[in-house]
Amino acid sequence: MAYGTGRAVQEAEQRVAEFRSLARTDPGTYEPELALALYALCQELRDTQAFVTAAFLERCDEAIALHRRLLGTNPASYPQLGILLGWRGFAEYRRGGHQQAVAFLEESVSLLRVVVRRIPGGKFDRQLPRALALLAYALQEVQDHAAALSAARECVSMWRELDSEPPYDVDGGLVGALHTLCQALQGAGRQRETLGPAEESVAISRVRLAANPGLDEERLLANGLDLQVAALVAHERWEEARAPAVEAVRLYAHVHRRGDHRGSVNYASARVNYAILLHRAGQISDAKYEASMAGMELLRRARDASDPAGAARVASQLAGLMNDLGMKRRSANFVAKMNARLQLRPRGRWRLFSNGRA
Repeated sequence: MAYGTGRAVQEAEQRVAEFRSLARTDPGTYEPELALALYALCQELRDTQAFVTAAFLERCDEAIALHRRLLGTNPASYPQLGILLGWRGFAEYRRGGHQQAVAFLEESVSLLRVVVRRIPGGKFDRQLPRALALLAYALQEVQDHAAALSAARECVSMWRELDSEPPYDVDGGLVGALHTLCQALQGAGRQRETLGPAEESVAISRVRLAANPGLDEERLLANGLDLQVAALVAHERWEEARAPAVEAVRLYAHVHRRGDHRGSVNYASARVNYAILLHRAGQISDAKYEASMAGMELLRRARDASDPAGAARVASQLAGLMNDLGMKRRSANFVAKMNARLQLRPRGRWRLFSNGRA
């Protein structure tokens, strides 16, 4: 059965309704079955394109409440509750409720630690570092950078420990963890320390892409290259940063043309970074072209951006660059259009940047 399809969701909803009815008359027998059915339904809803919906939040909260009640009598509730809390935390993170996301994710990590101690070497060994990575991102948003960095480092360490276990895609997990660590270091103001993990992620991603070409591998490599560019710039190694910047732009362009990650503004961000390098090198005409193209890409994706605050940060950086390049009228026009698109989002006012550097 394919996850995230309308038919799969309908079938999962039907199973929930059936077990809910049975649990009313015999809770001891059927509440664990209802808990499992709710977990499966949440998985189906989560795997849709836009899972942060009222239906997902309602079912996830119901599943969490039931699994909490069953913790003492149903061993399966420990891992399922840990994973549900991770999903719920990520949903809250996407909704902008970062403090609530931290609470959900901290509880998820705590429960999954218990599960990993009880069932070492199982599939839950991967769920714990994934929850830690999400927690690191949420902690950054509430400005707890020391805790975010600690969670990110532990996440990397866990993926390294799994490296010799063939059933798992540990290299992909390690690449993602290295990206998380880079971003946690950035948030802590330690940008120069990101060069090592960024370069390690790029090296792993190149091997993976050569062995298994595909959009996912291209996107991971592009993410690592983008982080490498930022690290090289922090070290003022401007010329060395240009080649990975060009490669990142090329890879992002390809995955975006193929429809991958439509809510991502990474392609626009990479073009902004490249424009900054061109400006630094005195290639003003080329820098203006890249800045203009980055602006068009941002405007195209603003309303559907998966991270509107991140989109606003990139837009603010671009507006400042346009001003530096003497594109003041275009910068003002871009800011007005970008703000209008962000304000039309269903969760309200996203006027997060102005005409200049934020």
